[in-house]
Amino acid sequence: MERKMIQSKSYPLFLEKDIGQDLILDIGGGGEGIIGKLYGPCVLAIDSRKEELEETNNDALKLVMNASEMRFLDDSFHACTAFYTFMYMKKTTRKKTIQEIYRVLKKDGVLYIWDTKIPAMDGVDEAIYLNHLEIHMPITQEVIKTTYGIKLSEEGLEVDSLINNLDRVGFKEIQVTKDREHFKIVCRK
Repeated sequence: MERKMIQSKSYPLFLEKDIGQDLILDIGGGGEGIIGKLYGPCVLAIDSRKEELEETNNDALKLVMNASEMRFLDDSFHACTAFYTFMYMKKTTRKKTIQEIYRVLKKDGVLYIWDTKIPAMDGVDEAIYLNHLEIHMPITQEVIKTTYGIKLSEEGLEVDSLINNLDRVGFKEIQVTKDREHFKIVCRK
């Protein structure tokens, strides 16, 4: 059976270095390790896959850990990031992960999410979604070209669904920036 490939256009993403210098918890921080590249030793990157963390080349501290069952104490971090991470989670895992992030963030802690709209699987055909990015790093002016791929599911990923989960858990000051199918969410505990 041949899989259908659905591809996004290459999306230019211009990052800013706008998170403070406190310890940043980076959910799904393996692979390219973009947040670790940007903030270096201020980042504690967790990923459920050891091989993803091993291929990362940055100065972040790296731990193998499931984001939906974190072993950190309550109120441990001032900031948390999820850079194209929720797209890889099932809907139930997303909800648990958002609850866990809320738990480990300090009062007034900030969550930053960058992600993309993922279409739900249409019918019985298996399909792979490929999300092409050109990530423009501040200061170094480096451009990282990468592709995140995922097998489509019946769930997909919608920004409104994430916002509803964030709101239900108690996050406030939810700000959303959207551009084509990509979005950034910033909210506060």
